[in-house]
Amino acid sequence: MVGSRAFDLSGTAVNLSMGADLIATRIIGLADRKATDWLEFSDEGWRELTDFHDMVLKNIQHGISVLVSEDVGLARDLVEQKETLRRTVQDLERRHIERLSQGMAPSIETSAIHLSLLRALKSLNSSFAMTAYSQLSGAGELLQSRLAVQSRQA
Repeated sequence: MVGSRAFDLSGTAVNLSMGADLIATRIIGLADRKATDWLEFSDEGWRELTDFHDMVLKNIQHGISVLVSEDVGLARDLVEQKETLRRTVQDLERRHIERLSQGMAPSIETSAIHLSLLRALKSLNSSFAMTAYSQLSGAGELLQSRLAVQSRQA
């Protein structure tokens, strides 16, 4: 059991390191690019990004709680939130594309940064959400493979 916990913690450390790298390289790099080019997000785009950031931050805090508490219920909630966040990204990307089609200059100027930031935040969320998988696997609540389930249904 101790060896298994150590293995889980080392995997978590790798995921958290990946999350830190995302912040240090991609997210900070996007912020630098925006500042260097004197770009501004549209009001709606900025509001969406800050709301999405808040959502990711809550999930990061949730991931830390899962890591510390080893609570399977919290782990299940975190995985569910990961799916909710994935759908939110799709919706935000669609809304951004709508602003582009309306010819909103701030959206056009910041489009690459906006979309890259959404993807980076989604990846950051995934890095922290991975803390839930070892808990769910240990509790027998995680499928070994979706492919295996799909192939049996075929």
